[in-house]
Amino acid sequence: MATIPCVVSYDAKGLFTNVPLDETIHLLVNKAFDDIWFNNTRNLNITKDAFMNLLSIYFNVRKH
Repeated sequence: MATIPCVVSYDAKGLFTNVPLDETIHLLVNKAFDDIWFNNTRNLNITKDAFMNLLSIYFNVRKH
């Protein structure tokens, strides 16, 4: 069996440079609030809008 050379990258940040941030945040928030899963599993009482704002702030800070 012949060996085929390949390139592997473990740089996750470099792999996901074109992910639309706003759309991803909306998907995460919608999934977290299906059947109030997030508040039930994390024992929190946070609104969907507040969670979206927190994620937006976090990811916008991390971009720079």
